Amino acid sequence: MAISATSLFASFDVTAGTQKPDVSPLLLKSLINSLSTLSEVPVGEAAQDDRIQWTEEDLNAHQFTSDSATYSSTATTINTAAGQGVRLSVGSLIRERADAETEVSQVTAISTDALTVTRGYGGTTGTTVAASATFDIISTPQQEGSDIGTDASRVQTLVDNYTQIYERSIKVTGSQQARAMYSIADTAAHSLDQRTLEVKRDLNKSVVLGVRNSSAAGGSDSQTRTMDGLRAFLTQSGANNTTTGEGLTLAAFNTLFSTIDSDGAESGDWVCFAPQKQYKLIAAFDASNRRLAESDTVAGYTVQTVLTDLGVEIPVVKDNYWPSDTIAFVDRSRVSLRPLVDRAWFILDAETLVDGKQARVVGEWTLECRDAKYAHAIHSGLT
Repeated sequence: MAISATSLFASFDVTAGTQKPDVSPLLLKSLINSLSTLSEVPVGEAAQDDRIQWTEEDLNAHQFTSDSATYSSTATTINTAAGQGVRLSVGSLIRERADAETEVSQVTAISTDALTVTRGYGGTTGTTVAASATFDIISTPQQEGSDIGTDASRVQTLVDNYTQIYERSIKVTGSQQARAMYSIADTAAHSLDQRTLEVKRDLNKSVVLGVRNSSAAGGSDSQTRTMDGLRAFLTQSGANNTTTGEGLTLAAFNTLFSTIDSDGAESGDWVCFAPQKQYKLIAAFDASNRRLAESDTVAGYTVQTVLTDLGVEIPVVKDNYWPSDTIAFVDRSRVSLRPLVDRAWFILDAETLVDGKQARVVGEWTLECRDAKYAHAIHSGLT
C-alpha cells in the first residue's frame, strides 16, 4: 500500500544550497595518532652533534662454559669453551651451575683454556661434569703477602646513534586562506597543526622501528641520515632477544623478564610495550582466577600492571606500532629522546612572492639506549 503524498512545503522541496547546513564546529582528530611509546621515553639533554655517543663498560665475566666433553667426578683437567680460560686465575673457586650441585673445585694451574683443578674443595663431593656446563666463578682468594696480579681493567665500549630530520610542509593559496570555512578559522594554521601530529607520529614509529642507514650512517649528498630505534637496539647480537614461537602467557612474560634479572639488572624503571594483539593476551592473565561479585554490573577485565614472579611491577602500555608478534621490556631510566640543539620542533615560514602561505614544521631527534644488551628485553614470534 502506497503512503499518502504530502501537499505541504517540505524539506525536500528546498533548492539545494539555499538552506543553512548543520556542520559541527569541531573536527575529529586523526584516529591514527597514537604516541604511546613516545610518551613513555623521557626527553634528555640536547645533542650537540648529529652523532651522539656514550660509553658502556662490562664487568669482568663471572661465569664460564666448559667444552663439549663430559668429565668424571675425579678428572683433574677441565677445558673451557674456546677463549674463556682468560676469565679465570690460579686459585679461583668454581662451581657448576646446576640444580642440587654442591661440589666446589679450585683452579691450581691454567694453560690457555685447560684448567688444572683440585676436585671436592673444602670437603665437598666430586660429581660428573656435564658437556658444555656453565660454571660460576665464586671468587679468587688471595694468599697473605700476595703481589699485584694481572691487570683486570676493562676497555670501555663506544655506542652511538644518529639524529634524523622529520618534516611536513603545507601550501595554502591566498584565496583558500581567505575563504570562510566551517569548523576551521585559519586553514593554514589548522593544516600545520595536523601535520605536526603526523610528524610526531613519525617520530614515535622511529623510536619503535627505526634503523640507521647502513651505507652512510652519517648521511651523504645522496643518502639521508636515520636513527636506530628500540627494536634495533634490543635485537642486536648478545641482547636479551627471544624469538621462540609461542603464545604469550604469564609464564612466558616472567621468563622474558628473568633474562634481564639474570644479567644483573636488578633495579630499573621498566615498562612493557605491547601491540593490541599481545595487550589482549596480557589482559587474560590469571583470568580463570577472577570472580565477579553479585553486585558487579560491569563484565570484562583489563590489565595495566603485571607483577612478575620476581616481585617487580611492570606497567603495560599498548602501542600498535610495535609488531603484532612482539612485546618489549624497556628500562625508562636508561633511554632518552634527544633533540639536536635548538632543533627540537620549529616552524619555517616561506617568504616568497607566491600568492599563498607556505610553511614547514621540522624537528631533528635521536634516541639514546644505554645497556641495550642487558637492561632491556624483547620477545618476537609470539602467536
